[in-house]
Amino acid sequence: MGRALCAIPLVYFVGVAGFALINAADFAAATPQLLRYVAAPLVLAAAFAWALVANGGKRAAVFGAYGCAVLAALFMHEGVATAQLTRSVSANAAKLYYEGQGAAAFRQTLPPGATARACTSH
Repeated sequence: MGRALCAIPLVYFVGVAGFALINAADFAAATPQLLRYVAAPLVLAAAFAWALVANGGKRAAVFGAYGCAVLAALFMHEGVATAQLTRSVSANAAKLYYEGQGAAAFRQTLPPGATARACTSH
């Protein structure tokens, strides 16, 4: 059981680093991105791999339980943040739609957060 718990975060972090390397133009083009999306997950994966093979059972169970708990908490936080953002965006879009003059000005410009460079690069 401990080895299975330890393997879950190990596979996740190796997968994150692998995805970043496959899409290197987006996730590994600059040093900060390389550190965040490739190096850090590989260091964490190495720690879980060490716990998995070194003295097995108890250490793997502890590392795996903590790793799975932290990953679950991060995914739940991301879900809550996404739900809040979705509600906020939909409420603002509905308000903008019903405010005639503001809606016309909004339709003539780029939406907030979009840049001309981002629009032309895709």
